[in-house]
Amino acid sequence: MEIKTFSTGSKEGNCFWVNDGHTQLLLDCGISIKKIQKALDFRLREIQGCLVSHRHLDHCKGLRGLLDKEVDVYM
Repeated sequence: MEIKTFSTGSKEGNCFWVNDGHTQLLLDCGISIKKIQKALDFRLREIQGCLVSHRHLDHCKGLRGLLDKEVDVYM
């Protein structure tokens, strides 16, 4: 299992990438879609979904962008 921190903290936003070798997920999307895409080296299509822990902005700021890019989001 591989985990990368893209961003953490209530001011910066929270976003983590998790990969078990078969499935890649985002845990929270508290940064902009542009920052998420950059952190993923613009390979957003490899993400199978995003798990949002709760609706505070520092955990879901990029939600609309992910939905616009047709990423499955689970809350």
